[in-house]
Amino acid sequence: MCSGCMKTFYPCLLILLLSCQSSSQYYNHGDYYSAVIKSVNNLKQFPRHPKSREILQKAYPLALQTLETKSSNLMASNDTFKYRNTLLVYGQINTMYELIQSTPAALEIIKGPKNYYQEIGYLKERAADETYQAGIQSMMGGTRGDSRMAYQYFAETQAHVPDYKEVIEMMTKSEEEGTLRIVWEDKNSGWSWSSSKIISALESLPFVELQRMDDYVFSDDPRKKNVELEMRISDFRYDEGSPSVASSSYEIVDSVKVGEKIVKGKVVPVKEAIKGTYFTYTKKVESHGSVVVTILDRKTGATIFSRKFQGNGQWTGTWNECKGDRRVFTGASHDCASSEPNPDSSSLRQQAREQLNQDAIKTLASLLANY
Repeated sequence: MCSGCMKTFYPCLLILLLSCQSSSQYYNHGDYYSAVIKSVNNLKQFPRHPKSREILQKAYPLALQTLETKSSNLMASNDTFKYRNTLLVYGQINTMYELIQSTPAALEIIKGPKNYYQEIGYLKERAADETYQAGIQSMMGGTRGDSRMAYQYFAETQAHVPDYKEVIEMMTKSEEEGTLRIVWEDKNSGWSWSSSKIISALESLPFVELQRMDDYVFSDDPRKKNVELEMRISDFRYDEGSPSVASSSYEIVDSVKVGEKIVKGKVVPVKEAIKGTYFTYTKKVESHGSVVVTILDRKTGATIFSRKFQGNGQWTGTWNECKGDRRVFTGASHDCASSEPNPDSSSLRQQAREQLNQDAIKTLASLLANY
């Protein structure tokens, strides 16, 4: 084998050995399905690798037997979702079939992989009925959480069999009843902060709908008037503290040649002692921003949440100063030309904004998602 080939062969072999160890581990732990998937994927890249071929040959019959037994047990059980769960099992069998069919090296070993495509249609119909009935039952619970759960069941029904019974209407109804509607307003004090990131993040939550106070007041849509909470964003504050400066220094002592003289018939240099002090200054500025978010119950007027969210920023700048004989700093790694920097106010505001937004989004998203 050529030296160039050897250079590429051994790293690839190492990667493959590590992959095969993983498929072997799956097999040894009784996860025959994952062992099949891993070994076939290995064979796509290295069709003749003996370990992958061996694992596939041993694992596939056991994976098929395990999955078929699982599906038989499900079908014979009283499991509420036995058809849906059996559909998932058959999906795994079909995944193995498709992967082996698309891998010639795997087809050499498993010549007749099995599939359950013919059974899928029947199972989808039954699974659709299971999730549809589960959605109806959830709707009867009467809470917002029940309606949200019902919506998930109806969405799954739609995925199994589009337009099954009245699933579209039930999805609309459950989403309507599961949605928390909030009206909000803010008062910007002008420190270059906006509530847009917080509002955008909350609007992306499932089953949460926000609208501005102005839109709410002037809307004629009865559905939009069905608001439960009012969120007020106010009391913006921003401050940059006074700079604090710390310094350190060290003295440098050296000597320089200033002439020559003759001593005992020899020319010797005449040196002069020089010294200087090198100063390093570090300036720090901290910023602090805050905003208060209050959430009220629209029906009772009670405050259900109120908190001041805060964000901080920090800027650090350094400069140097050389005092004494300037010759002592020549040739050394000393920067005697730096000047005192000014704080980066833009960065300080941005840091405070980002930290404040992150805290507010995390807290409010958790509160509203489970309200």
